[in-house]
Amino acid sequence: MFEQRLARLRARLSERELDGILISGETNVRYLTGFTGDSAYALVTPDAAVVLCDRRYEEQLAAECPQWQHRIRGPAISLLDFTVQELAGMGKARLGFEQEHLSYQAASSLYSGLKDIQLAACSGDVERLRMVKDADELKLIRTAIAQAEEAYRVVCGGLRSGDTELEISWRLEDAIRRAGGSGCSFPPIVAADGHAALPHATPRREPLAGHSLLLVDWGALNQGYASDLTRVIALGPPSEKLREVHRIVHEAQAAAFAAVRSGVPRADIDRAARDVIRGHGYGDCFSHALGHGIGRQVHEVPRLAEGQTELLEAGMVITLEPGIYLPGWGGVRLEDDILVTDHGAERLSSLPLDLEAQTVIW
Repeated sequence: MFEQRLARLRARLSERELDGILISGETNVRYLTGFTGDSAYALVTPDAAVVLCDRRYEEQLAAECPQWQHRIRGPAISLLDFTVQELAGMGKARLGFEQEHLSYQAASSLYSGLKDIQLAACSGDVERLRMVKDADELKLIRTAIAQAEEAYRVVCGGLRSGDTELEISWRLEDAIRRAGGSGCSFPPIVAADGHAALPHATPRREPLAGHSLLLVDWGALNQGYASDLTRVIALGPPSEKLREVHRIVHEAQAAAFAAVRSGVPRADIDRAARDVIRGHGYGDCFSHALGHGIGRQVHEVPRLAEGQTELLEAGMVITLEPGIYLPGWGGVRLEDDILVTDHGAERLSSLPLDLEAQTVIW
């Protein structure tokens, strides 16, 4: 698995006419090496793969990424200075670095310390590799989804009118850990009624009593891979307004799902959902992109939004999460994790979408 990732990155180096690339983003280092610690960079050249780290992690490096060479620094030198020292031995070379993951000060240190090396600011090379998941990654994501769904069933099956948004978010994290996850992939969003009109609402010490709907956006983290789901629960018999808005959002997600397949422009998927919502007169109430990639990070490329002309590829895992947000009333968002295939889409999440299945009667 890791050899395949290295081979793909090396092919990218050849395309860019680079003699090597310095990987400094922690998520990207883990993706390439399998190393789960921190304070590490990775150097990839056509014939070498080196992790630059410190003595705290010597045994861990040997266990987690034995296929990589290890350069270990002592406590008297910083990681950046150590990296400059190690890279100086490359001589006259063209070296790429991840401009999104190095501060201006760190990049300046590279430029001032490596006079003989031609530095090239690179963007998204490893992130683009990460967009298409391999079989091992898909297995980990499927498990993260199963853990999140199990936690949701446990927590929502025990909802009481005195529960607060904050208490529910705490219970979700506990239930995810009991289901085998390492924690939440992001702080859960739990929001009742008007608070749910905020797409990224922060849970409050607000009891459910007296409210009519509850939006829950949550996910599990499984061995470094995330899931991301959203459902809306009717607290008591749903009103006609909730039924209407929920039906429109469900219809929008279904239209997007039907449009997903390899080779389709990402903007087309967003448009399929947005056209449904606009057609019902709620276009201004859908305030965010339709979805995003998911994997080692809960939000990663590709992005599904207006203006995104790049094509979907088989093996991408994306979210589809249309929403309608009405200030003072509430919000409805439905989100599932989707695998892109050559012939369409596979819904990886299995929780029911219909409102009747998400209704709690006190």
